Amino acid sequence: MTVAAADLPLAAAAAANDSAGEFHDLAWRIYFPIGIAVMVAVAGLFAAAILRARRRTAPSPRADHPRAEALYALALAAIVALLLGVTFAAESRVDAVSPRPAVTVDVTAYQWQWAFQYAGTDVREIGTDRHVPVLSVPSGETVNLSITSRDVIHAFWIPALRFKRDANPGFSTTVSLRFDREGRFEGRCSEFCGLRHTEMRFMVRVLSPPEFRDWLAARGRAAT
Repeated sequence: MTVAAADLPLAAAAAANDSAGEFHDLAWRIYFPIGIAVMVAVAGLFAAAILRARRRTAPSPRADHPRAEALYALALAAIVALLLGVTFAAESRVDAVSPRPAVTVDVTAYQWQWAFQYAGTDVREIGTDRHVPVLSVPSGETVNLSITSRDVIHAFWIPALRFKRDANPGFSTTVSLRFDREGRFEGRCSEFCGLRHTEMRFMVRVLSPPEFRDWLAARGRAAT
């Protein structure tokens, strides 16, 4: 997942809905302990079965234990229900979109570049063969991204956030992100989209809110 720049560690970048934190907590607080418990239980039952088999001189007739089997099935169903519930709850929090973002950026993917249009302004950043486009955003404020594609399916991926959304032709997907500290790190397309897929990169530059507003105003004046 990680292709982040050294000056912005994983913990420094967080989504408005904290996708990295949500799924990190889900993996280590829920999935990992349950996985360890299941592994220990299966290993224990396996060892017990081997010890019992060694003590027998002849095979015993098969015995049914409907209550034990029912309890086992109920336990498995409860674990599955728990995992589904916490996973969908985390996904719902990650997918939440802010109704009042500080900045809205229209993100357009195309073979094999990115274009960033800042809503309500003339400011636009377009990638070329010689220029990796830079998505400039303010730190500590919510940024809404409206992601679409001009041709085939691409994927907007920011590894440091553990954040990815498909860019589909014909409609837009809106997401909310927040970057908590200034710095730079890399993004790229993670959906194979043609021969130059690996060249489809962009940079994210996180500025302080005053610096971002100065930059946006300067770019707006230059655009007009």
